[in-house]
Amino acid sequence: MKTERYSELMTGDEIPLTPDEMAAGWHWCPEFDDMMLGPGMSEIHVCMCHTPQIDRARKATPEPDLENPVWTLPATEPPF
Repeated sequence: MKTERYSELMTGDEIPLTPDEMAAGWHWCPEFDDMMLGPGMSEIHVCMCHTPQIDRARKATPEPDLENPVWTLPATEPPF
């Protein structure tokens, strides 16, 4: 997901995710007060949501270093 699209979704009102975004594992997570989570975000390992798409994104995302936690946005495009 590109930076502009992520920002649009996070700041817009009721903008739906596309089928491709949902297939990649992007979703609004109730565990994180409906924050949008997806592939590459370490928070996805704490998220309790389960669909085949989210589980694939979780497996593809490196586990966070719990000794030195740093929660970041996905590194898909700068400045993430």
